[in-house]
Amino acid sequence: MSAEQQTFRFAHVEGRKVEASFDGGKITSDAGALLLKQVNAEINMFGRAAAIFYDARLPAAVEHTLALQSPICRTANRQISESN
Repeated sequence: MSAEQQTFRFAHVEGRKVEASFDGGKITSDAGALLLKQVNAEINMFGRAAAIFYDARLPAAVEHTLALQSPICRTANRQISESN
């Protein structure tokens, strides 16, 4: 692989061309957390997901809701705080 090679071609899958390209410029892997934060604000995604699970903790000892314990939610909150 040379330094100039930016596109990799793979075998066709079900008649479709498959390529990988790494010429996206400067990108971040954390942008997904910002998107999830916005989606959560719109549709309460974390709260709805947390409602599916039974929370066996003692209510008097709980400092954070189950929805706020999500690693994705914590990451999204951290990203928003750092960008302000």
